[in-house]
Amino acid sequence: MKDRGDIVGALLENRIRYIQKAGPGSAEEGIRKQTNWLNNALKREEDKIARKFRSAARRAIGGLV
Repeated sequence: MKDRGDIVGALLENRIRYIQKAGPGSAEEGIRKQTNWLNNALKREEDKIARKFRSAARRAIGGLV
């Protein structure tokens, strides 16, 4: 089965084989690492937005002075 050019069936089968061979608790570890990654990605995006806002605010205030 293909989805956007990727072969989804083979990918799913490979994941199932990996999970079968992985040790107990590996699913929890994977979920924990993915959750940490997503939290860090969210923090990076929040920091990026805050930097852009501060920069725009400085420019706006500088134009008023």
